[in-house]
Amino acid sequence: MKVKRSRGERIFSVMNYIILGAVILLCFYPVWYVAVASVSDSNLLTQHTGLLFKPLGFNLDAYVKVFKNPMIVKGYCNTLFILIVGVILDILMTSLGAYFLSRKNVMFKKPVMMFVLFTMFFSGGMIPFYLTLKDVHLTNTLWGLIIPFMINTYNMIILRTAFESIPESLIEAAQIDGAGHFKILMQIVIPLS
Repeated sequence: MKVKRSRGERIFSVMNYIILGAVILLCFYPVWYVAVASVSDSNLLTQHTGLLFKPLGFNLDAYVKVFKNPMIVKGYCNTLFILIVGVILDILMTSLGAYFLSRKNVMFKKPVMMFVLFTMFFSGGMIPFYLTLKDVHLTNTLWGLIIPFMINTYNMIILRTAFESIPESLIEAAQIDGAGHFKILMQIVIPLS
């Protein structure tokens, strides 16, 4: 049975569609402009004023010049390295920290959690961060973009909460079967989370 909507509800829906459509256009137009400008003739583009909806001429010289630069390929390789290695290490280290903080009977659990929370709310700032990276020789390296961010404090707290919700009986059963902490984390805790 179809529910009949009132006139006010229909007007509200139409206004929502209009407003959201305008927001979509406002967000999409800059991307469209860059894409259209990138294939336009540069002489015609510099003379053009106003909005740009279709290419002015057609010219791929900009792409040819960009891809002749060997640093583009190196930049994409660096980006992929930072993305892949950084995400893997971030997930691993955040999961290990969350598992440690979620276990009962861990020595110094509360003080360690307070230190973790402190780093979430207070940072040393940009200059001390740079000086620390310089002292450990991580400036101008890809590892300087990966190592300092291997643990995300906020995500670790969320993971810790999820890990604490797993019944202790499952972990005890795995320990009785001879599983160590790493095996429990990888084969029981993470899949259940």
